[in-house]
Amino acid sequence: MKAFDETPISRNGKSLILAHDHGLEHGPAAFEGVEDRLDPE
Repeated sequence: MKAFDETPISRNGKSLILAHDHGLEHGPAAFEGVEDRLDPE
């Protein structure tokens, strides 16, 4: 196993990994038309 600092996904010993299934695939158009989606509180 490689050391984490030697991988292409890290910079200065840090990385940011975003899962695709956490809402990033939706744009503003996905929330239009349903008021509860615009402000859930």
